[in-house]
Amino acid sequence: MSDPFSLPTSFSLEPYSYIFSKYDFVGCFLNSTLVSLSATLLALLIYAMGAYVFAKYNFPGKNLLFILYSITLLVPAQSKAQPIFFLLIHLNLYDSLPGLSLVYISMGLAMSIFVLMRL
Repeated sequence: MSDPFSLPTSFSLEPYSYIFSKYDFVGCFLNSTLVSLSATLLALLIYAMGAYVFAKYNFPGKNLLFILYSITLLVPAQSKAQPIFFLLIHLNLYDSLPGLSLVYISMGLAMSIFVLMRL
C-alpha cells in the first residue's frame, strides 16, 4: 500500500473470515448485546419511575433531592470512576456482565431523570 488514503484495489472477505476463525466474535457480540439490552431496559425502568415521582408528586424534601441529583451532573465521569471501581470490587461484581450493566445504569441517572421530568 503506497498511499494510506487510497481506495482498495480489490474486494476481499478475508478480514471477516480471520475475525470469525481467530476470535470468539459471536460470543463477544452476544455479551455486548446482553449488557446493552439489560442496561437499557433496567435504566429506562428506573429512570422513568424516578422522573415520574419528581414530576407528579409533591413530597417533603423534593426540591433538595432534585438539587442533589442535579449537582451530580457537575461531577465529571473521571471523578466517579474510582469510587465505582471500588464499589464493584467490594460487591464482587468486578469483571462481570452485571457489574458492567450497573456502571452503565449509574452513569446516566441524573441526566436521564432531569430530561424525563421535562417530558
